[in-house]
Amino acid sequence: MNKKRNNKDIFITLVARLLLLAGLYFGASALWPNLIEHTFFLPIAFAITVISVVFQGDIGTNRRLEQMLLKEGEKLTLIYGASKIMMPIAQVESVAIDENYLGIIEKNNGNGYDIICKASQEQIYHHLKNILGTHIENCKVQLL
Repeated sequence: MNKKRNNKDIFITLVARLLLLAGLYFGASALWPNLIEHTFFLPIAFAITVISVVFQGDIGTNRRLEQMLLKEGEKLTLIYGASKIMMPIAQVESVAIDENYLGIIEKNNGNGYDIICKASQEQIYHHLKNILGTHIENCKVQLL
């Protein structure tokens, strides 16, 4: 269900990181002129950059929705890194859905939870519908 990175995304990320690396290298060589003599730095940094971009997985804010929004019995579980928030499904008042984003508002207290994940608007709605079941009909659903 999760989209794979295509070659264009990998290429753009690689070029951006290499330009940043080159800028840092030339900036450092302006401050320390004898740095250019130590040319072993550039090939090693280049290799590390290429390897990190090519083998980069889903990290940080690119986590899958299925890992961050779970159903445990009649409770909705939101996982934010090390913290875990549980609320009864009946307490979900409204949701806002966009590409890579889900916002949930809790009933009677106005607490809002924002989830940044790697999923399309349709995938998020489908996953949320599976978790909330018939309660989704009682919620205000806003597609952004």
